[in-house]
Formats: sequence, C-alpha cells, structure tokens
Amino acid sequence: MPRIPAPVSLKGKALQLLAARDYTRTEMERKLGQWLRERDAREAEEAANAQALALAARADEGEAPSVDHLSDGSIDPETRQAEHAAAIAEALDAMEAKGFLDDSRAAEALVHRRAGKLGNSRIQQELRQKGLDAGAIEQAMEALPGSELERARETPPRTSRARARAPGRHGGGHASGMNGERIGTMARTSKKTKAVPVATVAEVAAEMDV
Repeated sequence: MPRIPAPVSLKGKALQLLAARDYTRTEMERKLGQWLRERDAREAEEAANAQALALAARADEGEAPSVDHLSDGSIDPETRQAEHAAAIAEALDAMEAKGFLDDSRAAEALVHRRAGKLGNSRIQQELRQKGLDAGAIEQAMEALPGSELERARETPPRTSRARARAPGRHGGGHASGMNGERIGTMARTSKKTKAVPVATVAEVAAEMDV
C-alpha cells in the first residue's frame, strides 16, 4: 500500500521555497499567505463535502438535521487573517534565526541575476516591489559591477546565449540538471552572514521540528 505523505507544515513550506532560491521577508509573507488561503479553501471544501454526506446519511435514516449538524464551525475572516499573520511571522522569525532568510542576501542575489539584463532604475524598481526599503536598495546597488554601459557591452547577444544553452553545445545540455540538483539544499553565502551548512530540506525540517 503506497505511503500517504504527511501534510506540509507552514515552516516546511517556507523551507521548500527557500531551498529553490533566496526571497525577501515580504515575498515570503505574500507567498505563505497565499498558500494558507489556498489550504483553507481546500479544507473548507472537504469539510463541506463531508457534512453533505453526513446529512444525506441522516436523511436516509429518517433523522432530521439539527442546528449542530448544520453548523460549519468556520472562523470569521478577520480572525483567520490575524491567525495567519501571526503564524507566518513566527515561521519567518525561525527562518531568519537559522540564517535561511536574509533580505540583504536576497537583494544581492537579485542584483547579480539582473545586472546583465536590466538598467539600474529597473533593478531598483524590482527591489522595491520585493519590499526592500531605501537603505537596503542602496546597499544592494553598490554591489553592481561597473556602469550600465559597461555591463551592456559585456552581455552577449541573445542568439549567442541561446546557442550556448542548446544541447550538445559546450555542455549546455547539462545546465537544467545542475539547476535541479540545487533544489532541496539550503546552501547560502553572504558577505554579512556565514555560509549555511548544506542540508536537505528534510534534515533541516527535522532539526527545526516542523
């Protein structure tokens, strides 16, 4: 009989996201909030289906549904939102304490990803969209190598990049495999923080009791 996987906890979901790449705290709040809302919707649908089946069974037995049977026990949206916010804050505090979540590192990673594709103003716009303040943005922009013109000259044309990624050319066919191997690890390096030891998500989750 196949083993049914255990439900993913909030901290477990946070670890899954951070295993793929660095996120800012604001990004994680948005993603985890959306994940919790979707989970609540699924659970509400399952509860409604179960209640409908139970009512149908009672009706078949000739039992009239009581008020208790019709109550769904749902929590009002404001209370649920407050509970979500508190749970997310606790989970992200734990991620920051372990060094898995760091706004400065996420900003530096974005700057390096975008340096050869976007100008300074567009990079700053993306950093703002990720919830970083002016000080963090200024610090991240200082890590940009050279001027916009120098970076544009060093960036190869699109056709050259596409040819380099094509299978059978200069080992480009192995690039996706290397990206896949990165998922599931928590290796992170920053100028301000020590490198986080490499570990699988399962190992880290066990350590954090999630």
